[in-house]
Amino acid sequence: MNSKGTRYWPWPTANGEGVTFALEAAKTLCLELQSLLPDVMPFGLEPLAIGIGIEQGSVLVGSIGPARRRTHTLLGETVTVALRIQEMTAELPQPVLIGENAARHLSMSIIESQGKYLLPGLTTPHTLFALLPQDATPTVVTRHQLRVLKGGRR
Repeated sequence: MNSKGTRYWPWPTANGEGVTFALEAAKTLCLELQSLLPDVMPFGLEPLAIGIGIEQGSVLVGSIGPARRRTHTLLGETVTVALRIQEMTAELPQPVLIGENAARHLSMSIIESQGKYLLPGLTTPHTLFALLPQDATPTVVTRHQLRVLKGGRR
């Protein structure tokens, strides 16, 4: 944490600390969304839902493209799996789903298996996990802020 109170995402981490930060950020985001939405939706409007997918693994990080259109991006199977997990939140009644690699760094007392799924575009099934109801709200409510990197600078 710096003098302005900004919490920086711990990257990279070998002990799974990043998974814990990601999970707390996801829970805080869900809680913030609930506080912004009305208790009763206006007639004819569907309730707004949030879907968050969390996975951990190797990625390729870098800036790609010509100098005038360069963009900072993440590439790799982990990114694809995280996106597919996020898409599964529309199918399963869970706002936050966690992949099996990320789940290895969490206590089984706070998550439960949702079963194995063959995610679209992938060839091997993945076990997905969700938070148990008592752990669906954050223990400490803080605003996690991610710094946006442009052109490889902080």
